[in-house]
Amino acid sequence: MFVSVLHTNESAFHDGSPDPWACLIEDYLVWEINTYPNGTEYGTWTLGGSIGVDVSGPVSCVDPDLIDPSAVCPEIFEPVCGCDGVTYSNACEATNTGGVTAWEDGPCIVIEYGGCTYPQACNYDPGAAFEDGSCTFPPESCAWPDAWAAGCTYGDADNYDESATVDDGSCTWAPCSSCPEDINGDDAITVSDVLQLLGVFGTGCTEPPFSLIGRWHPETFETNTLYEFTETLRYTIYSGDGTFGGIEDAIPNPNPWHMEGDTVVIDLFFGNELRGLLEPSCGGQKATIGPDGGLSPSVLHREGVNPADCE
Repeated sequence: MFVSVLHTNESAFHDGSPDPWACLIEDYLVWEINTYPNGTEYGTWTLGGSIGVDVSGPVSCVDPDLIDPSAVCPEIFEPVCGCDGVTYSNACEATNTGGVTAWEDGPCIVIEYGGCTYPQACNYDPGAAFEDGSCTFPPESCAWPDAWAAGCTYGDADNYDESATVDDGSCTWAPCSSCPEDINGDDAITVSDVLQLLGVFGTGCTEPPFSLIGRWHPETFETNTLYEFTETLRYTIYSGDGTFGGIEDAIPNPNPWHMEGDTVVIDLFFGNELRGLLEPSCGGQKATIGPDGGLSPSVLHREGVNPADCE
């Protein structure tokens, strides 16, 4: 708001004039309206003109001189919302504890908003009250953060990284040998290969331990659902056309999982879990989770495996 003010100065007269009239001086007053976090408005003013400028300091919401740690406030709950946006139990607490210069009766109104609530997303918003589906993920939207420890998580890959928790698609495998009898890999079948074979002659062969780490389709949902298991998390990826991306395309909040002996435990949140005996079959390409209580088992097939080949 701008106000022009005309006033007279009784002690000032027109220079050189013999007439005894006082000078008429024009000045201006500017009033600015500001708002505290709780919605309370306050003003600052500026007075300026030919005789100089007088500017008020900004109104402070918190006055440290009001804070009195020794003050004894009544133990009553009559909440007030301080101009600093904090709810105090009563006006005494607001003044002596918070040092606020203004407040309104009643608690502060907290405006909740939606946003990305997935901590490892590129646009995670810790202040969001609920998930609104806006999360974006690396590597398309941002670089892999250190917390994800991206790398090759497939144990049979040449560049397997045991410290990686998220597979970044960098795994590599050596091509299958065209000469399997060349045991020592010197491109020739010699006595050295025979001696290595004789050295283990008569010993038993053991299969490598089975692991859920990798990408799996739940049975009968092969065209629209994929689970990607890392060391500690199960990501769920949905598809409308049968094409599945990486974990950056997974829904927020992956399910923590772990093994207890031969039993797999998957946290489904809200006090629910999938717990059952894990039974691999079909050369490790099929996994059956048999839950307790006579519930139907959950059957998974590795990505790329035709379920009919494991019947």
